[in-house]
Amino acid sequence: MPDWFDRNGAGLLLAFTVDALVGEPPEALHPVSWMGKVIGLADQAVPGRRGGPVAERVSGSVVAIALPAGTFWAVRKLLQAVPDRIRPATEVMLLSLAFAGRSLFQAAKDVQRDLASGIDEGRAAVARMVGRDTAELDGAGVTRAAIESVAENSNDGVIAPVFYGLIGGAPLAMTYKMINTLDSMIGYRDRD
Repeated sequence: MPDWFDRNGAGLLLAFTVDALVGEPPEALHPVSWMGKVIGLADQAVPGRRGGPVAERVSGSVVAIALPAGTFWAVRKLLQAVPDRIRPATEVMLLSLAFAGRSLFQAAKDVQRDLASGIDEGRAAVARMVGRDTAELDGAGVTRAAIESVAENSNDGVIAPVFYGLIGGAPLAMTYKMINTLDSMIGYRDRD
């Protein structure tokens, strides 16, 4: 195996362990929260945002290219700026922030616990995981919605960060998180 695979593989294993043991930081400190704020500002600030379809596509393309590229550059520069002796730990910390395995597991456990308390509690818990109306779900529907959410979000919170972390370390894993957050916030055709 090449050295980069050994280094990134070991770093990813440590990062995954950190996520499993510690979980995600508070929202105010979480890079994905910061990414969301930057995306919101960029979405409103880019010229042409309120223009016609062509202007919107151009401005959207600028945001979709500039923010991931900027994320990659910023994380790479951050890693280059830290002293050599703490660079591996810094990269592990950044990689762990790309994972959401523990929070996904906890959300599913919350649905299980709350559903055992009653259908209304189960519906409320699964509503925090999914974007659909849960008011009419029965117990099986609540369980199915939780399982579907875990399956779908496992890619975003575990599988893809592992893949991008393996091939490009923290810079590429965090770039993936920016792209994923962009898709969640402005990737939908929800405007008139």
